[in-house]
Amino acid sequence: MSSRSTMRIGWVVGFLMGIAASANAQKLYSTMGWAAPGEVVYVWRSNLDGSDLEQLVLGNLLQGDYYGIALDVGAGKMYFTRRPGTPPGGTVYRANLDGSNLEVVHSDLNSAIHGIAVDPSAGKIYWSDIITERIQRANLDGSNVEDILLGDNTFGGPVPLGIALELTGEKLYWADGGSLRRSNLDGSGPEEIVSFPGVPVELAIHPTQGQVYWSDTAGIGNNLHSIWRADMDGENIERIFYGEGTPAGVALDVTAGKVYWVHGSGTPSVRRANLDGSGMEDIFFLPAPVGGWGIALDTTCQSRLYGDIFPDGGDGFVDMDDLLRVLQAYLEPLCCPAADLYPCGTGDEIIDLDDLIISLAEFAGGSICPDPCE
Repeated sequence: MSSRSTMRIGWVVGFLMGIAASANAQKLYSTMGWAAPGEVVYVWRSNLDGSDLEQLVLGNLLQGDYYGIALDVGAGKMYFTRRPGTPPGGTVYRANLDGSNLEVVHSDLNSAIHGIAVDPSAGKIYWSDIITERIQRANLDGSNVEDILLGDNTFGGPVPLGIALELTGEKLYWADGGSLRRSNLDGSGPEEIVSFPGVPVELAIHPTQGQVYWSDTAGIGNNLHSIWRADMDGENIERIFYGEGTPAGVALDVTAGKVYWVHGSGTPSVRRANLDGSGMEDIFFLPAPVGGWGIALDTTCQSRLYGDIFPDGGDGFVDMDDLLRVLQAYLEPLCCPAADLYPCGTGDEIIDLDDLIISLAEFAGGSICPDPCE
């Protein structure tokens, strides 16, 4: 390797290590709930254990309830919704995961948009509207809006609130304040799966266990303020938590076996427990009376490396020799085989900047993530 390349490697390492140091971090995002006129709107972000809590300031947006939130981690984007206060009208916003580059992707003066979900692979966002009693979807940039489910003819009762997607089975699930329902992603085949005496408002899907979790804000007796789960066809209903407070948004960390929810009254907080409801803990507290509502988790492992870079007898770890190998291949392409680090044929077959960042992230993270293609 030439001395000039060595100097360039040192500069690249110093420049990119800041990116790599946080690339493997897993994060929790929570919307603030109600925003008064003139109040700065923000999203809470923390590590999954509640540490490193920060406010992502989004600016002086419109008054209203900031409820639903969903992540497109691969694109580095969050989507969140506003139910109207004054002026009227519902809104779907999009921003980078650090809160920058805020934009409106959909707005409708005759709507009150509540829940939101993202299907990154199909390039679609879904949202619920409690005024027109419909669920709509659009492209990720808000174009090509279409009605998926419409009004009383479909719901036969309360309005759609929280929504969730089960993409393996190509199903859309929603809570309507009195039951849980599902349909195909295009809205066909709607059915009620759980008829519930409480008020289910938000839900989350555990695809590998085939279960749906939901929050109930107004149950009766021991069912008051509770978290529930059932099979995705509505069988085997089970209450896993009840007590003080008003649970709102629900999210799952499937890998760690945790359920998270926003505890919205008394002393507002974000809570988590084991999937069976045991081991409940407050991981951080929210300012009263604003509290919070929606919650979304980034549980992905950002690096797509598996094993180490050397195909011919490596040591099984991503360490300095692997890092130098990638840097050398990037700076002097003729020195090494022309292949990149992405498994399953998703790479571009060139060792370039994305491969540098991936290898640095894995190296800085100190552990090797499972191959996401397995």
